[in-house]
Amino acid sequence: MPRSEINPAQRKFLEERHFAVVGTTNPDGSPHLAVMWYLLDGDDIIVNSAQGRIKDRNLAQDPRMSLVVE
Repeated sequence: MPRSEINPAQRKFLEERHFAVVGTTNPDGSPHLAVMWYLLDGDDIIVNSAQGRIKDRNLAQDPRMSLVVE
């Protein structure tokens, strides 16, 4: 998927303190949602997941994910 640039208004919002909701797909096709902190690093949004967690296992099987910042 092509990468979008972050415009100044989006950058200002993302630099504030908000929660992110990360969505992955479980092996049975159901969604798995996790609320977490994120870090804006340049134009990259970084999220953390410990090895073996559900997010980590889901992404190893299917690299698609969604991210909503509220």
